[in-house]
Amino acid sequence: MGLASWKDTAVRDVRYAFRQFVRSPLLTSVAVISIAAGIGANSTIFSIMNQVMLRSLPVHDPKQLIIVTDPNSGGVAVGMLP
Repeated sequence: MGLASWKDTAVRDVRYAFRQFVRSPLLTSVAVISIAAGIGANSTIFSIMNQVMLRSLPVHDPKQLIIVTDPNSGGVAVGMLP
């Protein structure tokens, strides 16, 4: 499986996709828009989760941060982060 066979396969796939688009442009357009929307939503959600949950806090010593909660809500009044 050399580079030439990979290129030939890719060219055949693009030609096939173009033929299918010419035969049914509405179906192809809906499929492409659906895939694009899914990729966009996935990357947006990952970006938000990465910023909020995965990156460390921009403080000097994050291990010394404490959590302050309302004791009436069943939480701890003051506690250290694990």
